[in-house]
Order: sequence, then C-alpha cells, then structure tokens
Amino acid sequence: MSHGYDSDTEWLFQKICIGYARWGYAVFAADLLGHGRSDGIRCYLGAMAKVAAASLSFFVSVCRSEEYKGLPTFLFGESMGGLATMLKYFQSEADTWMGLIFSALLFVIPENMKPSKV
Repeated sequence: MSHGYDSDTEWLFQKICIGYARWGYAVFAADLLGHGRSDGIRCYLGAMAKVAAASLSFFVSVCRSEEYKGLPTFLFGESMGGLATMLKYFQSEADTWMGLIFSALLFVIPENMKPSKV
C-alpha cells in the first residue's frame, strides 16, 4: 500500500491497512521517500520513477519471500501513492500483480499545486 503526498503509513493510513487485514489479507505499507520515517527531504520526491522503483523493490521482496510466495498480490495506491503504484505496475515484470486498487487517484499534479523546486 502506498500513501498520498505529505502523508505516511501511520494512524490514518493504518486504518485502511487494518481493514484489509481483518478481511484476511496480509498487508504491507512503507513510507515513500521524503515521507513519514523514510530518508530524504520532507515531501521532496525528485523523480517519481525512482520513488516508485525504490518502493517496488520492497514490495517485490515481500511477495517473493518464502512466506508469501505464490499468493495473489495487489498494489494499492492512495492519491499520489496511486501515481507511484501505476509506475510500479509498469516497472514490474509481467504477471507480478493480480490487480491494482486505487483510492482518490492522482495521475497528474496540477501546475498550481506543484511544490517549489527549492
């Protein structure tokens, strides 16, 4: 699961994770670079393709672990995390994911909402 801009995997996002876990799913979430407890300048993403690749590496390692290998896998993205999720999907090997789940999907950041490059 990938959270939105200026968010993290803590309290609010955890409620979504807990909901899926109660339905019997194994759920994994990680703070995107520059968010939450991750490395990087707060809310600075740089190249979104690199952010997605770093996140993808984590999720693929979990899916290929002995405990979860062979189970159906889905990517979940909320807001800006939806954009990262779409990029992760396109960066993945074929048949890695059974499906994609989006919440308040953000594909493009409108010009007037783009953060300063400073």
